[in-house]
Amino acid sequence: MAVTITGQDGVVFTFDTAEVQGISVDIGASIEQYGQFNTGPADAYLYESDGPVAAIVVRGRLLLAATTRTSSGVTTTIDQQRQWLAKQINGNQVPKAFSSDYAATMYSGLSSSFVPTKIITGRFSYNQDEGSPDELAFSLSLLVGGQ
Repeated sequence: MAVTITGQDGVVFTFDTAEVQGISVDIGASIEQYGQFNTGPADAYLYESDGPVAAIVVRGRLLLAATTRTSSGVTTTIDQQRQWLAKQINGNQVPKAFSSDYAATMYSGLSSSFVPTKIITGRFSYNQDEGSPDELAFSLSLLVGGQ
């Protein structure tokens, strides 16, 4: 599965297809539901909607790369890849481009069309399993949005 993330500096990180084990996309409405006093559950509900939200989770394992994972510089070792992904979380994030087989575009209510997916990094988790020094299991949580 082809997955790329464009960093804040414009550098593109491309995961090897063997590294990505799965992508989960969760799109939901941000709605609070209120019941009305002295009614039954089917009678009158009041809703407050703030609009839809979406999140993407990329799960996999970083592997030693034969060629650089980034469009600029050299990012081949597992630690270099880990560092590049970790530095995407900072106090001054701007929306970054994200692409994968089925999450390259998201629906925009503002333009009433599908537009390229923009994300900020919400969480990057990783853990090295005993006996597996040549791979690093990871989970990358991305929040969709931004113009």
